Amino acid sequence: LFFFFSSRRRHTRQRSVSWARRCVQETGINAEYMGIIKMKSLLALFALIVLAYAGEKCYTIHPDNHWPPWWGHIGVKISDSVKARVKLDPNAATYVIPETQDTHRCMGSWNKLYGASRCASLHHRDSDRFVFRRARSCYRFEGNKVIEIKDCKDAGKIEIAAYAYDDYLKPFEHNGTLLKEFKTMIDVGKWYTYVINTMQTESVFFLYDENEKLLETQTIKHRECYFRRWGYMLGFYFGGECPAPQEISACYVFYQMRIKNILTSYYITCLLYTSDAADEQRGVDLGGRR
Repeated sequence: LFFFFSSRRRHTRQRSVSWARRCVQETGINAEYMGIIKMKSLLALFALIVLAYAGEKCYTIHPDNHWPPWWGHIGVKISDSVKARVKLDPNAATYVIPETQDTHRCMGSWNKLYGASRCASLHHRDSDRFVFRRARSCYRFEGNKVIEIKDCKDAGKIEIAAYAYDDYLKPFEHNGTLLKEFKTMIDVGKWYTYVINTMQTESVFFLYDENEKLLETQTIKHRECYFRRWGYMLGFYFGGECPAPQEISACYVFYQMRIKNILTSYYITCLLYTSDAADEQRGVDLGGRR
């Protein structure tokens, strides 16, 4: 199947088709029965995908790491929108960078929560993400040491921002244009819904509470590109330079978007294959019913 779909060479495809026909002839299985087997196999695969990605998935970034051991939401993005429900654990609001590192820079750094690349580019060229960090009102500095502020009114709160790369322009170097902080701070231990809609020349970030009530939006302008819908998913990541000083955990619900991406990817694959045949001005006879 890999050679059949990926190769542009005629003889490779013809060999794949001939092999499939020979298997059918030698086993005595007719085309209609093969179709039934294929359909049942696809349904079984789809059921496994639903079971694998449905429901709540929790991830933990361990100390001295930037990302969790396994990030389950791996896939392509071929749509105008990405969406996820996320709940940050209390440890996301209590981390302290040790004095051995640049605490001023690392405590102020934005950690990545959820998003996707766009324009069929790497995410350090074009991407949109929600980012987070602990409330800055709950600590202060003495030299390079971080001091917790007792009875902080924002204890257990998380700051959220819209964060976008635009044709290699870095968001942390363009505060106010490619990095826009939400006025709303979120609570740890509660579910929030994060949606990013990618338009032709801008991306709109929507923040909803656990009851799907819209809390706030932010809009970031970016370059126009033809393949703005195309990209890959981006997930849970701590820091930029400094790794996590302690365990940082979050739970996600995003399987609906994942299933949509898989189905869309399958559809696009079929279109790409048939368009290859059209480009070469020939038909592709798979030996089945028309």
